[in-house]
Amino acid sequence: MIRGEPLMREALLGAARAMAKARKMPLRRVSRMAYGDSGFFERLSRRQCSFTAEKYDEMMAWFADPGNWPKNRASFA
Repeated sequence: MIRGEPLMREALLGAARAMAKARKMPLRRVSRMAYGDSGFFERLSRRQCSFTAEKYDEMMAWFADPGNWPKNRASFA
């Protein structure tokens, strides 16, 4: 486990859930868009998988990009 993984996991899941709500789409679709694997966030929520710090940074950068959000919602923050 990487240091800080529990906090990073919650940040990823929070961003993914916010995106799913904002775009009115299933979490599986957000998972496919952000990670390339439709089951990633479901497995992550059940602690059945892990991620690298590099992948965390990539996904958080993807979530921080206003172009990935609906026009009425600029980011998850």
